[in-house]
Amino acid sequence: MKLHHEKKNVLFIANSNLEYNFAIRLNDALFKIGYRFTVSTLKPSLLLKLKRNGIKSFLIKRIKNNINLPELNKLVRISNNLLTEDEILTLFVSIYDHVKQLLDKHMVDLIFIWNGLGLISLPLSKVAKDNGVPRVYFELANIPGKIFVDPEGVNASSSLYKNIDILKNYEATDSQFQEWKNEYILFKSENLPIPQVDRSNSKHNWLYIIDYLTCRTLITPLSGDYTIFRKLRTKFKSSTLKYHCSYDLMCKDYIFLPLQVDSDTQLVFNSEISNLDAIKIASDLSLSNGLELIVKPHPASFNEKELNEILNFKKKLGFKITNKNSFELINNAKEIVTINSSVGLEGIILDKKVTFLGKSFFPKLNENNLKNYILSYLIDIDYFSDETIDQREIFRIIERIKAD
Repeated sequence: MKLHHEKKNVLFIANSNLEYNFAIRLNDALFKIGYRFTVSTLKPSLLLKLKRNGIKSFLIKRIKNNINLPELNKLVRISNNLLTEDEILTLFVSIYDHVKQLLDKHMVDLIFIWNGLGLISLPLSKVAKDNGVPRVYFELANIPGKIFVDPEGVNASSSLYKNIDILKNYEATDSQFQEWKNEYILFKSENLPIPQVDRSNSKHNWLYIIDYLTCRTLITPLSGDYTIFRKLRTKFKSSTLKYHCSYDLMCKDYIFLPLQVDSDTQLVFNSEISNLDAIKIASDLSLSNGLELIVKPHPASFNEKELNEILNFKKKLGFKITNKNSFELINNAKEIVTINSSVGLEGIILDKKVTFLGKSFFPKLNENNLKNYILSYLIDIDYFSDETIDQREIFRIIERIKAD
């Protein structure tokens, strides 16, 4: 399917308040350059807000069908074991069929996909590939004011992972990078709250009950955690691990190991190494080099079984657990070990020795192409902002759209 100028119907799926806010901004930016925007969602609460803002939007309704999904066990894992295999299959089929109907009605020419490996984005990506629909993938860059946009996927699924030399086409000067780096270090040193946490805690979705009733009455497929008691229990669990943290981190020579959320799509799909495996590897490395090992569990990780295993490892291997600011830990570390976390990218920026245990294009970044990646390849859009998206950045996104 070739991209023609007259075909300007863009589809995006929004299933969270952050994605809703991003969709509002995308709609305004695309409208200004003559594109039409459609947003589908699994949540009636978001559908109401989208329609209130005049955005063409649809509710994804539940469809029951038996299909064979490869790596279904991985999909259960990225759902954080909150959804059963049957619920995941229903979710997948419902999204796939919904988008296919829009395609059959010639309502979609381009698709914007967030991540590409999540429970919602996987069926969206598959229906796009199966029907040769031009598409582009989005992800947080974890660089202030920038997002990652790629025609093939994110991280190990991206075009950069397959060919890092693509960055030769995106130029930036050493002086520009040094200026940016100085500002970046100053920004990170201010120890600001994580944007995801800051924004998610600032607003409450009072229409939650509508979403809950809609999925429980089988109108929409189950797509998240609607068990209130589990939500409350998880909230209290989040503060449990801090009582096991070591605060005497005055040692200068240590290896820093940031762990990832057990359900992280990059961890599940792009690594044979688990968090516990990473601890063993980093522990051996620290012992052989005479260094302390400092481990930071991900602040959004609530896997009780894994957290208990980490504490048992701590007793056996003697490392320290911390919840201190990651940038401070990176800056003072002798070395960093990570699976495929963007913390490794921060280490590269700070000229630290970084060992990656999983699949990622980050190890391929060096002093020659790092500046091109940050200053020229990444898109200048702050995902967590409410600011208007610059027209130039929308055109840069459109230019990267892939068609089979």
